[in-house]
Amino acid sequence: MPFSKYIPPRRLILAWLVLVGLGLRLWGLAWQPGGSQGLPLGAWGWRVIEHLNWTQPTYPGLWTQTFFSLAALVQGAASLLGGLLELMLGQVRYLADVRLSGLLAGRLCVAALGAAQIPMVYLLGRRCFDSVATGLLAAVLVAFSPLLVARGHYLTLDVPLGFMVLLCAWLAWLVMESPRASLFFALGLALGLTVTIKPAGLAAAPLALAATLLVLWRSDRGSWRWLLLWPAYALAGLLLGLILGSPGLVLHPRDLASLDLRQLGLFVEQDWWSFIQQRGRQAAELLLGVQGLEVALLWLIGLAILIDRRQVQRCLIALSPLPFMLAGLLLPSGSSEGWLASWLPAAAVAACWPLVLLCRRLPRFRMQVTAVLLLALALGLFSCWRSLAVGYLFWQQGTLQAARQWLQDNLAPEDKLLAGPGLPLDIAAGARPWGKGQSLEQILGQGQYLVVSAWPGHDRRQPPAPPPELLASLQLIKRLDLKSGWGPGRWWPEANFPSGISPRVEVYSPRPASHINQPLALARPLVGYRRPYTVVYGQVSAYSRDDGQMLLEAPGGGRRVLRLENPREALGLRLTNLGQELSEVEVSQGPWPDRWITLYPGQSTDLILKARAWPPMARGIYPLGVRLRRPGRILAHLEHEALLLGKRELEAGRWQVALPWLQKALQQQESFDARVMLAGAQSSLGRYGDASRTLAALPGQVAREYLALAGEPRGPRWDRRLAALTGYHLDLLRRAGSLSYKVDGPLCVSDGREVSLRGNGYHGSYRRPKQGNGGRLALWLADPYPQGLWRLDLDLSSPARTSPQEQLARVEVWGRNGTASEILAKMPILGRDLQGGRGRVMVPLRIPWSAGSLELRLFYTSPHPLRLESLRVGADLRAHMAWVLRWYHEAWGQVSLNAGRFQAAVDSFQALLKLDPGCHQIYLPLAKSLLETGKLPQALEMVRRAEQAFPSFPDQLQGAAELYKLLQKPKDVARVEARLAHLRPSLKKESRFEEGLTLLGYDLPKNQIKVGNRLDVNFYWRAWQKVPWDYVVFLHLRGPGRVLNYDHNLDQGRLAMPSLKPGQVVREDLHLNIPADTPPGAYRLVLGMWDPHFMREPLSVAQGQGEGSREVVVGEVKLLQ
Repeated sequence: MPFSKYIPPRRLILAWLVLVGLGLRLWGLAWQPGGSQGLPLGAWGWRVIEHLNWTQPTYPGLWTQTFFSLAALVQGAASLLGGLLELMLGQVRYLADVRLSGLLAGRLCVAALGAAQIPMVYLLGRRCFDSVATGLLAAVLVAFSPLLVARGHYLTLDVPLGFMVLLCAWLAWLVMESPRASLFFALGLALGLTVTIKPAGLAAAPLALAATLLVLWRSDRGSWRWLLLWPAYALAGLLLGLILGSPGLVLHPRDLASLDLRQLGLFVEQDWWSFIQQRGRQAAELLLGVQGLEVALLWLIGLAILIDRRQVQRCLIALSPLPFMLAGLLLPSGSSEGWLASWLPAAAVAACWPLVLLCRRLPRFRMQVTAVLLLALALGLFSCWRSLAVGYLFWQQGTLQAARQWLQDNLAPEDKLLAGPGLPLDIAAGARPWGKGQSLEQILGQGQYLVVSAWPGHDRRQPPAPPPELLASLQLIKRLDLKSGWGPGRWWPEANFPSGISPRVEVYSPRPASHINQPLALARPLVGYRRPYTVVYGQVSAYSRDDGQMLLEAPGGGRRVLRLENPREALGLRLTNLGQELSEVEVSQGPWPDRWITLYPGQSTDLILKARAWPPMARGIYPLGVRLRRPGRILAHLEHEALLLGKRELEAGRWQVALPWLQKALQQQESFDARVMLAGAQSSLGRYGDASRTLAALPGQVAREYLALAGEPRGPRWDRRLAALTGYHLDLLRRAGSLSYKVDGPLCVSDGREVSLRGNGYHGSYRRPKQGNGGRLALWLADPYPQGLWRLDLDLSSPARTSPQEQLARVEVWGRNGTASEILAKMPILGRDLQGGRGRVMVPLRIPWSAGSLELRLFYTSPHPLRLESLRVGADLRAHMAWVLRWYHEAWGQVSLNAGRFQAAVDSFQALLKLDPGCHQIYLPLAKSLLETGKLPQALEMVRRAEQAFPSFPDQLQGAAELYKLLQKPKDVARVEARLAHLRPSLKKESRFEEGLTLLGYDLPKNQIKVGNRLDVNFYWRAWQKVPWDYVVFLHLRGPGRVLNYDHNLDQGRLAMPSLKPGQVVREDLHLNIPADTPPGAYRLVLGMWDPHFMREPLSVAQGQGEGSREVVVGEVKLLQ
């Protein structure tokens, strides 16, 4: 039989409210305030709990320790029970090995007392106001109040004080209702414990005194004994409560002489009027920004009704919050949030009573109950929504921890740093506190970075925060704000609630403030990729390294939580397999269904994910989880900037996908990079009218300056012009776009033996003989680098005097991505590179993969000593500008060619070839433009270059043949036509396989052949996208009782499938030997692709002949005896 039949529903509701309220207060219980010198909310309370025990029942200098004694008892009991359990399970040898931390014990007590307020307000409402509905509505308010939930996470005394105020109010009502000596004793005991929780508990004394006086005034006893007996019991209880809550009164009475009221916070500021105004503003912010205004207004209405009805007892209970309101305005101790949390539960009872009176005016009981339920839902749902967001803030990684990580990843150890008020000094190594009176000139002159917080704390001894005009004059390089998109209040949008958790942190550089006019789509080095969990703040990231990636090297997962101020429709995720094995990856976004992806070694895939914010009550937060199901090495790169996403899609040749990203980037901010790349994507899609309008909107001065900088040599003047054009501080930009490695130890002599090297971010080997040439230095950098244009700077030194032309060494830079490895750059090191014995050698390189690791090889070609002191890998600004101008010239050339402006097209294409001589795809457009301008010899040269560059691309060869016809070159036409015929199958049967290859058809000169002879067959393959793996082509002759296997690599292994470019055609000429013992009959020629190493199953046919199957029946062959 259901037990609920014997329990009134209100008790079930109350129990559910207590459990939910406790869960909200326990969510994120293990959060850390941020450092030993961090936020003062509970920063010292755990030390008191750790100090207290049976042999040391007091804490020196602390007279109010009721709560701390309770927390110490909880700590001891939990540690004892946990120790016994672990001891029985054999996990520990001694009970003392298991101990609950003082911080966790204190927070557990605060959360439990916060949840205990829920039944207390229910009892108070039901008994004092004779209404179950009043009690339930008050319980709903207290259970879901965002303010009370937030304070329930701190190790502070406001929540315990609020509970004791409710207990005092409850006992005061019982005293007034049925006075007894035991109740007077309990009231005095509760008051003593309230005062020794926090000195502000004295504000509960007026209620106890008023209740006692009211009882004495109403008493009709004639004996004088009651006049002394009841107050004596109350005083005895008060004395016992004071002794229990402050045992130092008995154990250390001499210390009372040194007690100062300022230690207890019981004093008034000298400038009391301005202090009251400040406290009033803070209270108004809280009441308007958090749920509190409704409670305060309803409390006033309820109080007015009680006064009008002359219900003295209820009026006393309703007035219990008033002394705490006044104390919160007059006394400097505590925060406005803390004072509000102490009186809000007591005010909730009187605030809900007018709502119940209004519901009682409805004609029917059922309507009254329905109205109360709807009120409870209205009061609870909104508050619960906000409280869930509060719990998420406590559960999430805080801004102080994120600021530590950012400073560690982006600043050098030798950088000077000032920590503003409210920030711990351990936020960065060597940080110094901000001092009053520091000027802009001092900060700029001494090169000091400044970190400030939006919440300076409550320590009155701290210097004032840096003035806003000073911050406005410095360059903001990072903002970490977890709550800006949270929606703190309906009427006070600037409120920063809860103030003690994740305050906004900003980092300023010692550079004057400058607005970025022309954002650059630069690749940035990766940092923090080994952290399993990180909040990625996308706010003010122009001078930040890229922390939006994860490197997974073992089964398990990583998570990145993207924090953005403005909503996004989509995000980009690039997954790259840097390992040697097949990897299975699971991608998750909050509670939505996961995506499973399989990656071959070296393969990368780009995903466009719908931006899914989670949790819904905290706007602008986008979680992303990546899990590796088997051992491997996966780099997951999360990208949210539209400009960089557009650049990524443009580099991959996905023009249609790049368009919306680049259009979004232009909507966010006008820039030369975004507009030129957008025009390049439009012209590549044949949308020449759109490309023409996009280019026409370019500011002429910006384009001219960009072109001028591309042709000017590097130097201080080049830096000044680029800074004036873009608005960047180039030193900050170069720091954000590079990583440095210091090579420790003298690399001079190794006696000809291999010597291993290891340093911060690299490892390697060194070998150099004592005499003669030879030897080498090899360094493997641990950090992966994304695709892009980079520059390797080598800082070298040599004590020897050498001639300028003498070659000292040769440097090579190798890149590796999974199974692929190739040389990316090489150059000699000459004596002129080390003028004065020191010098910097710059090696430009391009990483062609989505991500890869780098290896530096230094080959010594001279007997002179040569030392590598440090190296730096950074984005190549000049090469990036040349890359952007490549799209600029190509787009202008295509637009001009389509519009009939042939000379303009020639100029644009030739300027492009000057920047990038290896840009083969413009040979044919340039040839056509030259032909139209009458420059026939130059046009013929370009056509022949195109023919040589695209020998296996039918589309380009067809274009070359048409131009040869216009140039009246019949021999060239015949040659190209013969090449095209070589790439065309005689039997066209297209089958498009998954993963990038299409079978165009085949040639089968003979379909009848005698056994023992050779069967000739030709297959024609075309790449429709980049192929991720070198699959094996399986070819079978299947006949009566026999299968002949002719599996092979593409073109007999002469071409690897991943090396094919989209549009390239490969012809296979196969000669199949038929064994003499093969049974004669009709055989089917079956073709397909499969991976024998990892998947071990054939690829599916996505389109064409054999669609849906895993093989294609090419034709039939009859074998004769």
